[in-house]
Amino acid sequence: MIDFFSRTGLYIVGIKVHRMSVAEAAEFYAPVKEVLRTRLKDVVAAKAKTAIERELGFKVSPQEEKTTGRTSGAGFWRQPV
Repeated sequence: MIDFFSRTGLYIVGIKVHRMSVAEAAEFYAPVKEVLRTRLKDVVAAKAKTAIERELGFKVSPQEEKTTGRTSGAGFWRQPV
């Protein structure tokens, strides 16, 4: 979050850390979950492709990468709040 604000030209003058459970986070982000999933799917897909190729030693096709991005975060949002 700090990087997000600093890229806009704003700067942080104070900060308080808030720790939340997975259930609290799911409830907090529920209103924007589809927007986050849409905006982050390409980032998730690229990171997954890199990890799979590095750790498992086989190539991931562009179609497989795209599918990974669409499906990676879906399970998290099905967890009960």
